[in-house]
Amino acid sequence: MDLSCLSQIESCANDLARAARGLAEYYRTASNVELRGPGFPSVSPEAPSNAHRSRKVILATVAKLQTLIAEPGHFLQRLACENQLLACLHWLSEFQVLACIPLQGSVPMRDIAELSGVPESVLIRVVRMTSTAGFLCEPQARHVAHTTLSADFVTKPSFMDAAMFIAGNVAGAALQMAAATQRYGETGLPEQSAYAIMGKMPQSFAMACDQRPRLQRQWVAYLRSWTDYVDECLADVLSRLDWERQRSVCLVEASPHPSCVVRRLTERYSHLHITVQLINDPPLSNTGPRCRASSDDDADLFDTSGSSPAASLGSPSPSPWLSSSSTTTLAALGINVQRRVAGQAQSMRNASVYVLHLGSPSASPTESLASIIRRLTAELRAHLAVLRDNRAATLVVAMRLLPEAGSVDIGVEAAARMRDLVLLQLVNERDFEVGELVDLIQGVGDRNGRLMVVNRVRARDNTIIALGVKFQAGLPL
Repeated sequence: MDLSCLSQIESCANDLARAARGLAEYYRTASNVELRGPGFPSVSPEAPSNAHRSRKVILATVAKLQTLIAEPGHFLQRLACENQLLACLHWLSEFQVLACIPLQGSVPMRDIAELSGVPESVLIRVVRMTSTAGFLCEPQARHVAHTTLSADFVTKPSFMDAAMFIAGNVAGAALQMAAATQRYGETGLPEQSAYAIMGKMPQSFAMACDQRPRLQRQWVAYLRSWTDYVDECLADVLSRLDWERQRSVCLVEASPHPSCVVRRLTERYSHLHITVQLINDPPLSNTGPRCRASSDDDADLFDTSGSSPAASLGSPSPSPWLSSSSTTTLAALGINVQRRVAGQAQSMRNASVYVLHLGSPSASPTESLASIIRRLTAELRAHLAVLRDNRAATLVVAMRLLPEAGSVDIGVEAAARMRDLVLLQLVNERDFEVGELVDLIQGVGDRNGRLMVVNRVRARDNTIIALGVKFQAGLPL
């Protein structure tokens, strides 16, 4: 037996024990935790960073342990169980079963079967299967009750929409991947994707979304199911930078609704002078920028030796612009709001740090990688003169990227590879890789020099990477 494997198992056990104690302590002391049934509720966004970290460590460690000790039979059993759980969720949704179960207390399954118009015997088997994953429970024989997990699928219907998208589209397209490869080989055309050949009438995913409002709704729900996690990861990576020594920071975000991000950073780092920039070019309306302004400061943002507390960034909104109420909120915090045409030269000349956060194809698979590259290139060029004229200024490009193999936790990499394959199967697209982004950045310059990546920050528990970029003279294109 490989002794390094034994060492990893022991290390995982210790990590799991510490994280479990930390999460248990949070739930014991939290005053605003609402239990709607058996199981733990989600960790509140306002919870201490240690609670969020403990939860992520538990999930990552369990995934690693399963990988370390898996055998063929166990691997196949896990595949079969996940398949049946998805089928059960689809069945529960089709017959509106969850809505018939009260959020509090238990009821006889016979009554739920009558209300839903399904056989009681099948309902019992479905409930007993999903309960193995903490979804619904049988507190007494032939009675059903919600758990905290299943109750969320009732109070937040978008979760069930996301599950239905996985069952009805992601799973089906995945099983057509081999057929698409046999028929088309390597192709980048969306009408030749695995999804396009799934039905009787070949149709691209974008066209299907245009014609089927329900599919569009489920698709949006599927995207949003991990949006908050992406924001949390972005906050974690950016919080590793040395904000305490900065005075003027310009945040340029793809998110059209950055008020929460700015608000959290303002609350955490009150010394920062912030100006929010909104990109108002319609083709790039999903790239909403943020900015901060103040005096020049040549402190190194990537000096992470200090213990800067995490800042929590907010969630993107589907709205293409900041609402007037959000703008008012920012103004009340003493934050200026400006507009800038996408790709126009950066007007904030005295910021010490510019943070550019753009999306990735997996954040919007109906947008091609090529269009994202065009948007990113335009924004890099928009900041070229500022960085050339102020050599102390740093541009931080923060994006969710495909991680290099083994560079992040197993569960994190699995989720990233899953999203990348979903892109392939739905629209024949792919996610950005770190090397591609570095090459793109360092390909922007003029006769005086070019942009150079001088540092990078990332965490093992997410796929967001922050690249520090400066203008390097004497390296013309």
